[in-house]
Amino acid sequence: MFHQIKNSKTHHFSGIIYEHQSWDCHFHNSFELIYVISGELTATVNNINISVNTDDFLLISPCMAHSLESSAGTKFFIAIFTPDFVSEFNNTGSFYKFSVKGTTLEYLKENLIFSLKPSRLTLRSLLYAICSEAETAGADDTPSNRSSFVIAVNAYISENFSHDFRRKDVSEALGYEEHYFSDLFHKSFGVGLKKYLNIYRFSKARKLLETTDQSITSVAFASGFPSVRSFNIIFKELSGKTPSEYRKVHVN
Repeated sequence: MFHQIKNSKTHHFSGIIYEHQSWDCHFHNSFELIYVISGELTATVNNINISVNTDDFLLISPCMAHSLESSAGTKFFIAIFTPDFVSEFNNTGSFYKFSVKGTTLEYLKENLIFSLKPSRLTLRSLLYAICSEAETAGADDTPSNRSSFVIAVNAYISENFSHDFRRKDVSEALGYEEHYFSDLFHKSFGVGLKKYLNIYRFSKARKLLETTDQSITSVAFASGFPSVRSFNIIFKELSGKTPSEYRKVHVN
């Protein structure tokens, strides 16, 4: 189960409360905000494990590979929002764990976490408040964050995902020795290049299945998969459903 925003338009926000849910490795082109209402969950962001407990927030920047595992009885809020809501927030591939106290927390609960549909202006002010708290707390300082490497890799993949390329091609294009590149990639993204590329293509395919009536074959090639067979195998591996099954479930 994934919770990526279903379209690529500007100023989109999705906020849902979950109970005892888990997600395999994935990423978004948007921010992900997690708030634990009760219980505990473990987020793995770029191969770093973070324990998120009751009343903790975790803000994950766009294009950071992550997974979530919650314990039984855990209840938590997840919001996915496009970067244009907080265009002045200066983040560079970081994640932020922090807590908010007193009246600020109560305001966020009432107007964001447990609100059915805040207005656009209210929502924007709330998200800037979240980013302000995150910035005050500070980003994780490990080498795998705030890295020009992450930005350069994502830029290369976004430009070349529809082509057949190998680790050697990317490392040479970015000016790295291949084995050093491989090690740095694993440390930065928590998975290998092949899996990360599959996740990237899968995310694009999911969006096309949800928002267009393109055929399965068209979706497969538009998402960069080399064949329909590989598309079906990888899509089922990552979602638990075939592309056709996924479309039936997720398109009203």
